[in-house]
Amino acid sequence: MNKLEYSDLHKFIVSVGIGLLGVSVAVPWLFLREPFDLLISTEQIADLTPTSVSILTRRQDMVRFYISALPWVSAFTALAGLGLIGWGALRWRAQQTLRDSAEALNLTKLQHEIEALSPKEIEAKSEAEGLEVDDPIPGETAEPEGVPSPGGKAYRTVERAVIDLCSTCLSDQYTPLENQRIGSALYDLILQSRTAGTRDLVLEIKYARKGFGANWMKDNLGKLQLALQIYWDRVRREADGCLLVVAPRELLRRTPTGRYTKRLEGSLSSFGRKAHLVFLAEEEIAGFSCREISRLIVAKNRGDGREHNDD
Repeated sequence: MNKLEYSDLHKFIVSVGIGLLGVSVAVPWLFLREPFDLLISTEQIADLTPTSVSILTRRQDMVRFYISALPWVSAFTALAGLGLIGWGALRWRAQQTLRDSAEALNLTKLQHEIEALSPKEIEAKSEAEGLEVDDPIPGETAEPEGVPSPGGKAYRTVERAVIDLCSTCLSDQYTPLENQRIGSALYDLILQSRTAGTRDLVLEIKYARKGFGANWMKDNLGKLQLALQIYWDRVRREADGCLLVVAPRELLRRTPTGRYTKRLEGSLSSFGRKAHLVFLAEEEIAGFSCREISRLIVAKNRGDGREHNDD
């Protein structure tokens, strides 16, 4: 059974008070604007039957009673409305203060649990991603140890472009936290929701410049699900995940991304926490609008987005 939201109860009480206050003004106005057969002349009454005269007299007596009682009823209704507004507002404020304090404590916990990566750690992460990017092509000569890999440079460029785009376009809805660590998990981008009741988003960016397959995506989705679980365990904030795979347009055209997504849907749900797979052509990043990136990432995770590539 869900816990009672007292803030909603107090809002309802305040709303009832406002309604009573409105009734205390509207009812007298409605009574005073009605003639209630008071304009009927003596000649018109003389033409009525005794039964009609009796009904008319009774109605006028009732109107006289209601008019005499109306100020007292209106005053009582107004006072009751003001009392409910005052009591509900005070309790609502007290409850809101508690909620604000809880959110402040939650934010403090978030700031302590989440640790930004150092420049060296970001470089090492990029190099690890770069080796993964370069890995699918066998037979190539590996770069000497200590020399930045081409894949690492390409990954850093793509990651920087995607993070800047998301941070700029989604900053009104989310607080972006880039290159963070929580426990043993590394996070490319955490979008912390600014709205109560809206889940955070954890964005994992992958760059595939030479090729990728279903197993590679499944492994990365598994890592993303683990990161989501750690995020919940340590920060206690609900979050959805998005695995954003960036690749050259020609590679995406030759890859059955739609079939991969459908094949992985079962494994996505079996992990327990919601995560989505999104594909983005490398050439389109620079020209992407905020509306498009919101549809691709935010709307996709809320269940009303469409796949970018359905081939």
